[in-house]
Amino acid sequence: MGFGALLELDMKNIPRQFCYWLMARVREDATMVFGEGEILPMGPKQVRCVLGISMGSKPVPMDIGEDEDKIMLQPVSLLTENDEEEFMVAFMIVLLGKLLCTTTNSSNSASSLIPCVTVASHASEYDWCTFTIDWLCDTARRFQSKFMRDGYRSGCGGSLLFVMIFYLDHLHRKPVKWGVFPRVTVWNFAEIRAALVEDKVTGDEYGKLLAYDIAYGEEHPLVTRDVDFLSRDGSLLTNSEQMNALLSKQLTPKLETLVENVIVKTFSCYVSKMTSMCMGHNLGDFGRNMTIGSIGEKDNGGGEDRKASANSLARDNPTGVVGKLDGFIEKRLVGFVKAWKDLKNENAPGPSVIECDGIDATQRDCYRVVSPRARVGDQYVRMASVLYTKTWSAQHCMKRIMLDPSYAHFVMLGKDEYKSLGKKYCKRVLSHPVFVPVLLPEKNAEHWFCLALELKSHRIWMIDSMYEDPFSRHEAIVEMLLNALEELLHTSNPLWIVGTLENWVRSVYPVRQSDTCSCGPLMLATVKHCAQSFEAELHLDTIGKVRKDLFLEDVNSDFNQIRGNLENILPKESRGHRRAGSQSTS
Repeated sequence: MGFGALLELDMKNIPRQFCYWLMARVREDATMVFGEGEILPMGPKQVRCVLGISMGSKPVPMDIGEDEDKIMLQPVSLLTENDEEEFMVAFMIVLLGKLLCTTTNSSNSASSLIPCVTVASHASEYDWCTFTIDWLCDTARRFQSKFMRDGYRSGCGGSLLFVMIFYLDHLHRKPVKWGVFPRVTVWNFAEIRAALVEDKVTGDEYGKLLAYDIAYGEEHPLVTRDVDFLSRDGSLLTNSEQMNALLSKQLTPKLETLVENVIVKTFSCYVSKMTSMCMGHNLGDFGRNMTIGSIGEKDNGGGEDRKASANSLARDNPTGVVGKLDGFIEKRLVGFVKAWKDLKNENAPGPSVIECDGIDATQRDCYRVVSPRARVGDQYVRMASVLYTKTWSAQHCMKRIMLDPSYAHFVMLGKDEYKSLGKKYCKRVLSHPVFVPVLLPEKNAEHWFCLALELKSHRIWMIDSMYEDPFSRHEAIVEMLLNALEELLHTSNPLWIVGTLENWVRSVYPVRQSDTCSCGPLMLATVKHCAQSFEAELHLDTIGKVRKDLFLEDVNSDFNQIRGNLENILPKESRGHRRAGSQSTS
């Protein structure tokens, strides 16, 4: 019949929870979106390589025609060994309903499949590969339509077996007997479980590993081959005789001894690239127009002197993998940061104190965080967007993202198209909270607030410590940002339907400031809290302690690349100098 490979299935079951997650990433144009947004095509040839089913010249019939009498609508009992046709009909019913063309109700087969059963006795003449992929695309279209509209879909259909194996085969991990076809013969329950453990993020979410864009029949760079018999021409796999030849040659690939390390390094580099993309580049105008915030005057100097005055010691330890600062060093560091005001020079930023992926916060930037009456500048928030995103990616596999504040600034300027901004600042935000910090000019003053999208619960949050009804207060800007974010989300996930956000619930996170200058540190502290939970209540200490704790937590981050050299930037006799100065003054 052309389905012999399926008899070699070695699986107790198909993990439907994983397949449900996977179907949310299958598009109706026969492509699949992988964890980091990579898109790989699927087609009849891939179905042939995975399932090994017949790819004949005739299209599978979807119209009963004159063969209605051949259809057996009731279960068939095999009475003798000669009941071949009856067996073929029964087998076809099971095959279509359970493996190739499943429905959302796995207990029932679709009535539209009835015509297919009429050709059971000569099934090998028909193109079941194209039929399977067409059914999958139609199922994906209906799945995505309901999923995007309602946020869920009760069950999923299509050839989940094919989708699962295709996905697992294209993960950047150790390949399972690469070169052996059909692929369904090499994947078993144990191999699937091992792959899902590697790819699992948390709970019912997957997508931790990168995609590997490789065609069936090509050499896999993660394995060394004893013989080279596979052609790079995928058309060879459509020929039954050549497919049988491939099946007869069982390769035993020798895995590279350092494959795991290579994968880890590749993933880390990719995360670093994603979190630093577009940050620190072409932001000169932004640096000159945005500097400090919360209902306070602008700082007009020092933006251009930052790189020149950054301490060279800041880059001696690029990994940042060092022990936490002890209490004595922390105390000296806070004192050193606060001492910046004694310089009385707005154009002298001082040495870098925190740096992550090339974005730094200097002594002056940190002073504006720890000093009770200072206003947080845009450079510290820009650094925090990189530092926090990278920290969250290590903890939650990029499940939380904080955009660079320049994104909102350029949206408000209105000089760039939303689509171009979406491409510039695009990150993987398929199912993650997205934090958008905004530095807003108001009557010759500035104020920080943050718009946050909680994609899983379809909710838009506003973090604003100044106003009780910030959605009304910032209505025009919020609408601009939401329109721009629609394009960013669509760029990140082509399945996103523009216009979705307008129907989401809007909520204000309860946080209040007691002065006119603490919106910045309160916003950052609240963002950190909401990255863990929007529902949990936030308990804050005095604003002085909030500022100090925020700075110390950031400076102690594992991703602060200059943490190991901070002691070197502190004045060696700073404590003695303070005593001497105190005595001479008295």
